[in-house]
Amino acid sequence: GARDRRIVLSLLTVLFSATALSLAYVGTLDCHYVSFTSTHEEYEVKAGIWSYLNYTYENGDSVISESCQTYPTDVDIDATWKAARAFSVLAVIFGSILFLFSLVVVYQTVTERRFSTGGCDTISLFLTGIFQGLCLLFLGGNGCKNVQTGQIPDLFRDSCVISTGAKCSMASAMFWSLASLMNMQLDIERQRARVIPLTADITSPLIFSK
Repeated sequence: GARDRRIVLSLLTVLFSATALSLAYVGTLDCHYVSFTSTHEEYEVKAGIWSYLNYTYENGDSVISESCQTYPTDVDIDATWKAARAFSVLAVIFGSILFLFSLVVVYQTVTERRFSTGGCDTISLFLTGIFQGLCLLFLGGNGCKNVQTGQIPDLFRDSCVISTGAKCSMASAMFWSLASLMNMQLDIERQRARVIPLTADITSPLIFSK
């Protein structure tokens, strides 16, 4: 019935939001957003919006460990890169709040509590998807054009390609959009649930007692 549809839609919103938020965390915090290959294809550097992949070598040759490290202070973080960082923070903050709110919506839907957000949650989910997508501005900044992580930068020439983090970021934007669509349909179903009882009251016959 209509109630079951509302419950399914609310659960789908939670599922898509949880998936989008998880991917957003990976895309934002991971240092595998983009990768660079040297001109001789002997070395590879991976970098993220906030950190880069640092290798520890043994005898200057064999890699014994790797870990994400923050960028050195001398790295030139231009306006485009800073914008990508700002949008990544907005996406994670908004996404976390909206995910928690979607759990509340499920509870209110199951218990049939009447409430209205005026479509603000749907708009917010869509905006979060836009914020997540705008993290890709990193590809147009110094982070992708000018490798300065201290790891043989002279060998890298126009080799910046998207890696795991960027792919997760794009997938996250898609799932935020799906969550927005599910939530929009849920709003429509809730409005129908409010209109039908009102219509029934208006069209019911009037009975006068003598």
